[in-house]
Amino acid sequence: MVRRFSVTVIVAIVVITIAALLPLSKLKFSYNIESFFSTTDPDVRYYEKFKNSFESNNDFLLIGIKSNTGIFNYDFLQKIDSLSDKIAGLEQVIGIQSPTNMVRYVKSPMGFIPVPILHFDKADRYVRDSIHIYNNPDLIASFFSRDAKSISILIKKDSIKDKKYDDLLLEEIDSLVQHYNFSEYHFGGNIKTQKYYVGRINHDIILLGLVAILILIVFLWFTFRSFWGIWLPGIILIISLILIAAIIQLSGNHLDMITTILPTIIFVIGISDGIHIISKYIEELRKGEDKISAIKTMLKEIGLATFLTSFTTAIGFFSLVVLDVIPLQRFGIISGLGILLTYLISIFVLPAVFILRPIPGISKKNIKDLFWAKYLNKLFLYVIRHKKFIIITSIVITAFFTLGISKIVVNNSFLDDLSPTSSLMQDLNFFEDNFSGIRPVEIGVDINSDSLTIYNLKVLRNLNNIEYYLQNTYRVGFIISPLTIIKNVNQSVHGGNSDFYCIPKNENELSILKSNIESLNKPDIFKSFIDKSGKRIRISGRIYDLGSVAIASKNKAFNDFINSNEDFDVFDIHITGVAQLLDNTNHNISTKLLKGLGIAFIIIGLIIGLLFRSWRLVSISIIVNTIPLIVIGGLMGFTSVHLRVSTALIFSIVFGIAVDDTIHFLSKLKLELNKGLSLIIALRRTYLTTGKAIIITSLILTSGFLTFTISEFQSIVTIGFNIFVALFFALISDMFLLPVLLILFYKPKAINKESLRHRLKLRAFKILFNS
Repeated sequence: MVRRFSVTVIVAIVVITIAALLPLSKLKFSYNIESFFSTTDPDVRYYEKFKNSFESNNDFLLIGIKSNTGIFNYDFLQKIDSLSDKIAGLEQVIGIQSPTNMVRYVKSPMGFIPVPILHFDKADRYVRDSIHIYNNPDLIASFFSRDAKSISILIKKDSIKDKKYDDLLLEEIDSLVQHYNFSEYHFGGNIKTQKYYVGRINHDIILLGLVAILILIVFLWFTFRSFWGIWLPGIILIISLILIAAIIQLSGNHLDMITTILPTIIFVIGISDGIHIISKYIEELRKGEDKISAIKTMLKEIGLATFLTSFTTAIGFFSLVVLDVIPLQRFGIISGLGILLTYLISIFVLPAVFILRPIPGISKKNIKDLFWAKYLNKLFLYVIRHKKFIIITSIVITAFFTLGISKIVVNNSFLDDLSPTSSLMQDLNFFEDNFSGIRPVEIGVDINSDSLTIYNLKVLRNLNNIEYYLQNTYRVGFIISPLTIIKNVNQSVHGGNSDFYCIPKNENELSILKSNIESLNKPDIFKSFIDKSGKRIRISGRIYDLGSVAIASKNKAFNDFINSNEDFDVFDIHITGVAQLLDNTNHNISTKLLKGLGIAFIIIGLIIGLLFRSWRLVSISIIVNTIPLIVIGGLMGFTSVHLRVSTALIFSIVFGIAVDDTIHFLSKLKLELNKGLSLIIALRRTYLTTGKAIIITSLILTSGFLTFTISEFQSIVTIGFNIFVALFFALISDMFLLPVLLILFYKPKAINKESLRHRLKLRAFKILFNS
């Protein structure tokens, strides 16, 4: 009967796993930075309206090309013009702005005549053209670098929302650029960023997964010294990962940068249950138990503990749902479910395999000769002899890292997540160094008066004052707005004289300007900067990637400037855009993080309290597992690691995992105390038996998370290193501080041997009587 049930379990798991393989081919990777917006941020609602009011600003590709001899070089400009023509002929390209095809309009008796900004085919005009170019603020640091050694080409593509076509376009353009053998070139824009991130996600999932598997093989061999002890946990993890991937696909979700670390997390966390289960099974076999009895004892003594540790780890991940950032919520839910699923597979499959397979040879080794018994006993003796030193050291460490927590800064930068050696970082640095920066600035200006439009002198003057502040105080570059068009047309009306690159000075000039704009016969000339109602205006620019703290200071000064000027009362002004909303998300992270951790603390505290019926044990457990959180908080403060969306993961993951070993330790201690043993003897037995599994699983966890440091994403490197440090301190706390606190503060109810013997006899009598 037992064998039949075991066969049924294994067959069912195999069938489910094979079925789960089918949807995996449809699993996709996604890069959508807007998904990281806070779902409760009221500014997001304004941004959605703002975005819908204007055409998309993301359907572009920017090429930056450098000439070591300077851009005003005949051969260089001939190549630029040839390249621009070839790119314009590509199927997906709907527009291109290049230094060699840009024009300015000059009013003549025959109408507006287009005049090239740069006469690239006439070297004798280069000096005159360069003077004009570098007197035009719209062109400097936008299409022409300040040092006159680099130019940029802006390519507008169609809005097909398919990464496959975007990648193909990028490859075609890259091939064309390579043909001209420029000394240096770089790409910018959402197309390039998306390709890079998705490519690195694919790469990291494979690389981190393979390294994690190698580490698991090494540790499993070291633990069990048998092939049986490697392939069995390995199969469990592979099955779990397949089922989790199927759940992601079937639930309509996708893989993103955050879920890159999911396979490794399942590997290194999921293996813990397997090691505890297998170790307990082998331990019982070594005591002389038969196979069935060993499995029953294992399920009785380890089954509940492994469930609780999986459940508490899952709670740590589930607590991420309070961060109101959809990718983090999705990651928390999927990770938590994955850990529980791995536990269920382990607790069903492992006993079924134990039943169907012969007793493993490793169980026949003499436990007294094992390495662990000898050294764990020495370590336990050290702990009970140095209780005062351990307490003082723990207090000093906690105080030291608490000081570091005060230095944590909530900050976010576009370049934070990239390795300094990555190709995308080199591209972004090129535009950061040579043009107006890489951080977009978007300002929404809503006219709140029914009688005012863009063709009102008061509106134009106020907008001009705002833009002057943005350029000269806020230091925004490459500003484009309705004023850009108005100033250009005004200059054109006056024969291209740069002195007239300004707004009209009176109503008469404004009336003339309006008629000239209408005569251009371009009804959509303002569509990117004024919505259909004519009441919402867009000011767009770029700034250097200073970080959210510096930008917040600039935003405050800008808002103070707006609020202090009564003339701006005709406007409702909003700082919006992707960058600003990501800053808002990061600003709220710390409060949400504390809320999530607080909920996790309460739930896990209740679990420990109900399980062990002792609030002293709850307090001891919280103290032991708070130290790793304090350590990583202090470490982040001392090393200037900023708190942001990605690093917020660390605290929830650490707390959920760290408490596992404490629960295993206390569960074993409770079993030993229930046998009537004194606290010190029960502690020693717990230390010698559970200690090995705690050390092995902790080493696997720390090594697994340390593999994250090979990623090219700095956020993943930071997550891996900080969790590695935190789990190391969690292990130290469990092996040193936990026993000391139990000896000093925990007073279990005494169970004397006579009382225990009497209760056993009474139970035997009742069984005999009932039979």
